[in-house]
Order: sequence, then structure tokens, then C-alpha cells
Amino acid sequence: MDKWYAQGPGNYLGTSQGVGFANELLARMTNDRSYVNGDMTSVNHTLDTSNVTFFLGYKVYADFSHDNPMVSIFSALGLFNATGQLSNTTLETIQETQGYSAAHSVPFAGRAYFEKMVCKANGMDELIRVVMNDRVVPLVGCGADDKGRCNFANWLKSLTFVAENGYWSQC
Repeated sequence: MDKWYAQGPGNYLGTSQGVGFANELLARMTNDRSYVNGDMTSVNHTLDTSNVTFFLGYKVYADFSHDNPMVSIFSALGLFNATGQLSNTTLETIQETQGYSAAHSVPFAGRAYFEKMVCKANGMDELIRVVMNDRVVPLVGCGADDKGRCNFANWLKSLTFVAENGYWSQC
């Protein structure tokens, strides 16, 4: 509960703390620096506007963070959108929380993969899938298929919270 109500969707501004990282991820996945150029949150513009310190055009990137910011980042990217507010009086199972659990989301040495792929069976459309700690996270709000994947363009459109800088102006 602590992570949910301190850094996640249970805190009005918790999710906004992940918007800068989310915009950096989107810039890399789209090869479009406008995501970081237009960010008004926590992006380091000195580093991210430079081709020397913020690379674009690669197939694989590795970024690192700590568990608390990861909750904010995952929340900003809508990975917990299927979960309603957690009870602060009753223990809930992972089924009752629609898959949310801090132990599953940000365990020690936790990791997440944002996989952009093209599948011939889908008419060569770009798809996105998120794997968090060896579990596929079914994406919400972008028309996910039975494998939890979304059309990449639809997923980008679903990230209005990130595009609007979250609630950063109220921090």
C-alpha cells in the first residue's frame, strides 16, 4: 500500500513524477526527440537535447531506476489503469486488485521490458508489449489483443496523461 499511496495512483501527484522518464522512453521508442523537448516535468533538457548524451535510433536501450520511481513511471505509462483505488482497511488479493502488487511490480532487482515489435500475422503493424518481472502486463485503453499487446500508434494515443505533463504544474 505504501508504494501505491506514496508514488503511485493513490497519490494525486505520485504518477506525475514518472512523466519525464515516460517521455524519454517514448522519444527512444519513436526516434522522436519532441517528446523530451516538449516535456515540462523532470526531463534534464541539458542532457536530453544533445545527440551526444541522449541517443536515438538504436534497437535496444537500458535505463535504470529505483523501486519508488518505477512505481511512478509504470503509473504514468498506464500500467496500473485496470486497478481501482486499493483498500486502506482490507487486505486484497492480486486478483481483486486486477494484477497490482508491489511485490510483483517492484521487487528487489525488478525489471520491465517495453517491447516494440512487428508481426507478419498482424499485417506488419507495429505492436507494443510490456513484460514486468517475467509477466506480460495487459495494456489498457489501447485495444489490447489476447496476448496483452497493443497497436503501437494506439498505445501512444492512449498516453494522454504523459502528453499533458501529468499534474506537474500542480507540484
